[in-house]
This record gives sequence, structure tokens and C-alpha cells, in this order.
Amino acid sequence: MKLDIELIKKILEYAINDESWPMPIEKFSIEGYDQKIIQYHLYQMEEANLIVSYSHPYECLEDQVPILLIHRLTMEGHSFYANALSENAWNSTLAIFKSLGGFSLGIFSQVLAGAVLAYAKNHLGLP
Repeated sequence: MKLDIELIKKILEYAINDESWPMPIEKFSIEGYDQKIIQYHLYQMEEANLIVSYSHPYECLEDQVPILLIHRLTMEGHSFYANALSENAWNSTLAIFKSLGGFSLGIFSQVLAGAVLAYAKNHLGLP
């Protein structure tokens, strides 16, 4: 399964705007995305240190999603989302990585943060 950076941004936005914690995966209802795809991205986001989650392993049927609770966003998750709010930086970073054909979440996050910093310096007239 490929990582969908737009879905990661949507998940972070959803989580930041919701105040009920811990948040079960079933609460994440994002139009156009299946629960299994959302769950995969949540696990990837945890590995990238964007969120802290807890999973409860149990026997489940093939079409069921195991219990996953999102405990909170990390500071890195908040930073990623804050950087993603800069449309110029987001679109520039996305265009660069789409032209490359693939990317890791870590590298994308670093380049996005660099783009935000560059836009801020330019706006403030700093070298």
C-alpha cells in the first residue's frame, strides 16, 4: 500500500479539531477512505512519531478493523500539521515529491519544514 500524504494531513486535521481523547479509529470518518486504509496510515504516522496510539490485538474476522485508539498527537505531529497549513509550502513540497515519483514521510516532513522556514524568512526579509 502506498502512503497517501494528503490522507495524513486530513487525519491530523481531523484529530486536531476533535476534542474527544482517546479517539477510536472508528471515529475517523474521512470521505473517500476505507477504515483499513486509514488504520494503515495511522500505524505509519505512529512509526513516524506524529501520533501516539494504542492497539488492542484480538482475533478478528477478515473484514473487521482491530481496535486502535489514538491517544494524542506528538509535538512532531503538531509541527507537521502547522507546516502543512502553509499552502505555498505544502503545494511546492508536494509538487517536488510527485515529480520524484515517491518519498518517505520523514524526508517530506523535513523538506516541508524547510519550505515554511524559507517562506517565513523571505516574508520577513531575513537572509
